[in-house]
Amino acid sequence: PYGGTPMVTDGLMVDFMGMVIPKLLFCNEAYMGQTMAHALRVRQCNIYDKVAAIQPTPKIQLRWPVISEEYFEYADVLDAVSAYGEEVAGKSGGRKFVFVEIGAGYGHWTFTAHRALLQKAPEASYKYVMVDVLGDLRSEIMNMAELNGVRTTTGPDSPMHFHC
Repeated sequence: PYGGTPMVTDGLMVDFMGMVIPKLLFCNEAYMGQTMAHALRVRQCNIYDKVAAIQPTPKIQLRWPVISEEYFEYADVLDAVSAYGEEVAGKSGGRKFVFVEIGAGYGHWTFTAHRALLQKAPEASYKYVMVDVLGDLRSEIMNMAELNGVRTTTGPDSPMHFHC
């Protein structure tokens, strides 16, 4: 899990995989105001608030997430990256890692997969396809790509595509 200086002064959160996300996007009012908000997200947002209140900002060491509503999504993403890493280990010119996220929102699972891929196979080529009905999420996705080191170009050979 991620360890280092949190980016609280920039309004950014870092999750256990090292995925960077704007706090206002992750801890938005519509989500946090639900009667039964998800435990994992509430926990991360509360930790952010506590760390942000400490000056100077301390270094942190995150832990694996608690078993909660998103546990199986994390397990599936990490299994996919791990299987890819084992398949291409020691091979040159292997296939791309491809990840498709339907109902992507801001691409949480895509960028989680990317951070895992950087740890498991940092030189791997990749192709990410995200689909959502909300076209206005494109700017959030482009920001998330930049924050998490995903290459973005235009055209059919681009490593990242967003369809709405």
